[in-house]
Amino acid sequence: MGGLANAAISGLAQQLEKTAAESRNVSQLAAARVENSQRIKQRLGQVSVGLPLSQSVSSQNINGRVSKTVSLLLPLYNAARVPVAQAQVTQVEGQAQSICRIAVRMPEGDTVVLDDDADLGRPGGSRHSGDIIDAEFRDLK
Repeated sequence: MGGLANAAISGLAQQLEKTAAESRNVSQLAAARVENSQRIKQRLGQVSVGLPLSQSVSSQNINGRVSKTVSLLLPLYNAARVPVAQAQVTQVEGQAQSICRIAVRMPEGDTVVLDDDADLGRPGGSRHSGDIIDAEFRDLK
């Protein structure tokens, strides 16, 4: 019985460490994108990103296709370390693509979305990779 419990606890600890590492990686990616975004600098000046206020990691397997979603809520601070905005970060990783969406809630109540293509220097490039499916619906009676 003790060996079974130890194996379960060990497996849980490994999974928690993996989840923490994924959250750290997404947080670092988001911080770099927000802190270097010209649109954010124009609106708020130079900002720094704090530690996550909230975070979640989930995965799903649908018909053998695995996808993982990491969601974070990050505070943005001005030079005086006063919180000025929040960034909602969602990264979805699948077999064919990985998309990171960052929506910054501004003090005025509006939202600035940092697009993968525009903010990574790929003007007009496609952020989706993989197959495109064109479907048509017909009602057969």
